[in-house]
Amino acid sequence: MAEDRTALAIASNGTGYTATVGGGVVNANFGTTINFDPSSVCVLDNYTVWAGATNLYANQSDKMYTSNPLAPATVDALAFAVAEARADGILDVVTLSRTFWPFGTRSVEMWYDQGGSTDFAFTPFTNSLIEVGLAARRTLASMHGMAVWVGTDRRVWMGRGQSAQPISPGWIDMLLQQINLQNLTAYMYAQGGDEFYMLTLEGSWSVELAISTMTWVYRQTLGRLDHASRCAVEHDGGTCYVGLDTGEVCTLDLSTASEPAGQMQRSIITMWIGTQEARHVTNQIDVTSYMGPDAGPFTLEWSEDRQATWRGLRTILWPEPGIRRAIARALGTTRRRQFRLSYQGAKAPFEIDEFFIQVSEGA
Repeated sequence: MAEDRTALAIASNGTGYTATVGGGVVNANFGTTINFDPSSVCVLDNYTVWAGATNLYANQSDKMYTSNPLAPATVDALAFAVAEARADGILDVVTLSRTFWPFGTRSVEMWYDQGGSTDFAFTPFTNSLIEVGLAARRTLASMHGMAVWVGTDRRVWMGRGQSAQPISPGWIDMLLQQINLQNLTAYMYAQGGDEFYMLTLEGSWSVELAISTMTWVYRQTLGRLDHASRCAVEHDGGTCYVGLDTGEVCTLDLSTASEPAGQMQRSIITMWIGTQEARHVTNQIDVTSYMGPDAGPFTLEWSEDRQATWRGLRTILWPEPGIRRAIARALGTTRRRQFRLSYQGAKAPFEIDEFFIQVSEGA
């Protein structure tokens, strides 16, 4: 769905529509006028770009059509182009700042408004090809001039301007190597001055990327392995509305820890501390946090088997704000461990300012 100041342009299941307040939703009848069944649409410089067709009509899956300016349903049969660098079908089109990106099955290009009066209003930038395509349409999400998607190389990519690069760490890549990518869904949202990308394998897991720090975390809805959210939109002066697969719509609020399914448990899990080659002693763990003891207790535990089991559970109060305090001592000798801090209290946001683990060589 896209908007050109006169109407909404909607591409759904091979049919293009326009929608206005006065006229409602109207079928653009592209199947009759240009033999085209679009499933994707974007708008740039008052031109509407329709794409993402099947081959229901012969040799149309690699084409994009542009409308007349400010007339999304008026499309000339000659106002089309194809991705130039690779002969691959176009799955989706997205506007990013003053460019639009056609996402193909094997490549991605960047196109801009060349001016003049040619049939198709846009042309590709020279040498702007990305030789990785869009692996699954539902993983493509865009916000604030950037796009994130799962590529055909089974990595997560981010693009803006005229460039793109893979952004997924190795453990995310390993998750993507083991699944059917068509089962993934994704969306983007903004909160607290940052943008986030949420990627979900329904029923199995959800991972979320904070764009500013490139930090990935797991997200879970209470009682589930994945997170219930499936889509989001920014509206009403920056308010983000998130749609859940339960049919509920929520607004985001940094000051609450509650979701429709209940209160969230938030956890921080460390990387491996130590190696398999040598033993060490975990002497002490210190934390500082602005939350303070009034936030209630949190728990500390550790795992030596890739988080299959957790041991050494301790319930601890937060130290006073700004005070570094030991929360555990004499944790024994081991080769390597991961530690997990968990909090299920009502205070939000959840934040650890500093986390220190003191180790020394063991016997």
